[in-house]
Amino acid sequence: MTASDGQHHLQTLLNRLYPSEQHRRDALMLHGEEVLGLLPFDLIELKHPSGTPAGLVFILPYSVHPGSRAVQVPSPLPEWSFCMHILLCEGPEPLLDAQHIEQQILAYLQNLAHQDPETLHELLQLHDAGLKTLALEDETLYRLLIHHFVFETTRGNLNLQEYLKHTGYLRFIPHPDQYRQVEQVARAQEHFIINASYPRDTELLTLYAKLYPDSSVELMDAAGYATHLPMIEHPSLEHLLENARQVLQEFQLTIDMRSFKPASQPALLVASEAYKHHQHFQKNRTHLSPLWTEVIEQLIEQEQAPQARLFLNFDSPLVQSLLEVQDLAVMQESLRMIYLQAVLLGRHPISDHEMDLLAGGLQSLVTWGLQASRYRNLN
Repeated sequence: MTASDGQHHLQTLLNRLYPSEQHRRDALMLHGEEVLGLLPFDLIELKHPSGTPAGLVFILPYSVHPGSRAVQVPSPLPEWSFCMHILLCEGPEPLLDAQHIEQQILAYLQNLAHQDPETLHELLQLHDAGLKTLALEDETLYRLLIHHFVFETTRGNLNLQEYLKHTGYLRFIPHPDQYRQVEQVARAQEHFIINASYPRDTELLTLYAKLYPDSSVELMDAAGYATHLPMIEHPSLEHLLENARQVLQEFQLTIDMRSFKPASQPALLVASEAYKHHQHFQKNRTHLSPLWTEVIEQLIEQEQAPQARLFLNFDSPLVQSLLEVQDLAVMQESLRMIYLQAVLLGRHPISDHEMDLLAGGLQSLVTWGLQASRYRNLN
């Protein structure tokens, strides 16, 4: 089919009388299938200001990069039209300009947002990455779509509108390791936190604070989240906390008592990225050149070495039991095991030294269990 034949066919389709709107839509969608080779996701009918047909916009049924698009117009369209194939009619009226096309596409998206959120949800799923990228560059598009973008949260995948209905504020963690450290505890608390480690999510949520200045937006890390957990302070806890600080002092931990769910988790370990980098340096310093070792050591001396934080769980039956333990060796070994369990539950990397401590602790617990069993049998 020549370009002239294609134009004639398009104009015929747009000006034909149909038995119903559904018949018209079916015919135009089939034309889109001829043009694209696949049935379009959806279509938009373009109109001249006079109301006469001006062309068609086919929403591509597959994901594409924002830098690629098939648009037949004389002037550039916004970059966010990358997921659309646009056909314009040639006729007595001038070709529709880019501004009028943009207005009608935005009207289509606004209509979906208000009248057909399910279709908008499917569209955003299909072209999510590209539209998130372009929303950062176009304020109108950002404001139109931001509350419909879906984010991973500790309460499941939610669009921002649903999230805000539950919370009234935005809390997000931009680093995947930081998010994983507290994900289980936050879920048990029924706290809403967004995992903003996916491409563009942090930028989108940071921009939200600027464009909606009355909103409450908090960027946090794992330690920042843990400060929201209820603090427990009582003189009866000092003996246990002091023992924990002595037993675990080699790991450069700040140790506190908090109250949180699940009760089956006796401790929560949170470590900043700065702490992890510091630990990596300490582990690999022998492999660095003397010059780099000296530079990094000077930086560490200038600033206090970052620390990880271990929060013992006051609600844990195991922690409650330790408050009654009189045998110092049992308490110390138990504290080491609680710390090592927190390392594993927080998905922190475990060192060779910590693996040795874990193996030794398990051996001690088995030995004590066997001794207790023999003692019961003797009695």
